[in-house]
Amino acid sequence: MQSILVIDDDESLRDTIAVVLEQEGFTLVQAADGRTGLDRALTHKPDLLLVDLRLPGMSGMEVSRRMLEIRPDIPVLLATGYVRNEDVEQARSIGIREVIWKPQTIGEMGDLLAQQLEKLVGTPS
Repeated sequence: MQSILVIDDDESLRDTIAVVLEQEGFTLVQAADGRTGLDRALTHKPDLLLVDLRLPGMSGMEVSRRMLEIRPDIPVLLATGYVRNEDVEQARSIGIREVIWKPQTIGEMGDLLAQQLEKLVGTPS
């Protein structure tokens, strides 16, 4: 079973993503801030990171950069409701696979995550 670490300070969004991903057969680990997320990534060794760009304590970009220094092969998706072109360029330059725009509805989020996960890590076993 593949595991995903979701790092986002919005608890209701994390909980919703958890429901969607667990229904798809993924194991989920959650964190509400960048430092905790990085610690959990090192402890749990997830197969994929879904990281919000704007986090308390340590930005999603910084969490991603540090994680990719340790595990350059891990797929990282950066999620945001607002991003500048410079952010997308920086994300790509440090190895983030995709920048995901946070959709307006939970259904859209579930569909988008399923598409990205299939593309990046395949379907769960």
